Amino acid sequence: PLILSSILSADCTLKDKQKAIEIWRETIFEQDNQKKIDRLKETNKDCELPQIDVDGNIAYYSTLSKEELKNRIEELKELEIENSKLSNIDNNHIINNQQKIDILFGRELNEGLKAVVEIGGEYRANILFKKNSDKIEASNSSNINEIIETFNEVVKKDSNAIFTLEGGASSEGSADYNRKLSKKRAKSLKRYIIKQDGELERHIKIQATGEQKLVCEGGFLPEVNPKTGEAECITQEDREASRRVTIRRKI
Repeated sequence: PLILSSILSADCTLKDKQKAIEIWRETIFEQDNQKKIDRLKETNKDCELPQIDVDGNIAYYSTLSKEELKNRIEELKELEIENSKLSNIDNNHIINNQQKIDILFGRELNEGLKAVVEIGGEYRANILFKKNSDKIEASNSSNINEIIETFNEVVKKDSNAIFTLEGGASSEGSADYNRKLSKKRAKSLKRYIIKQDGELERHIKIQATGEQKLVCEGGFLPEVNPKTGEAECITQEDREASRRVTIRRKI
């Protein structure tokens, strides 16, 4: 019963797809759910995109009364699964969607959200840092504990499992400084994890991406500007979210 999948055509040209993506981008910050639904329905002239399907359905369920939602909980559960499978959307956008779904389930905003999520065939988690800092904040401790639990669960099944701690940084400052800072952040998180569980050391490697993998508002992935060769946000950069270490592991 997903509202968009029945009206979108899967057969589309590259030009159609680009137009559909443009429409989706325009609706990201639309607060009026009915307007968002109406706008996304225009993509039936173009082609089906999974992010349009998920975003459109979240908007649709948001227009229903609590009583109507109670009768459609199973559909919401399906939508939750579809949201977790998006692989071409930034993790930030998926987390935003999950919060909206949780609200529809009647939960508190952050209740039930997991630090480690499965997206596009990977385990992923983000640990955030303050500006110009590689210090692990106390507020991250519960999320890191959940990450360690996931590490151990995976290692029990696969003794050769490797987790990558991918350090990132916002675009403020020089590229060289940000690359070094992102490496420090990854090293800092690795030290913290090993201090909690030394057996995990051989299962962890670090990577520094600097400002090359920014987090953009609305959950967009950054795109490379062909003129400068630098990664740039098509919306505004979410600098707080860019200051992170992303944990990745192929499922």
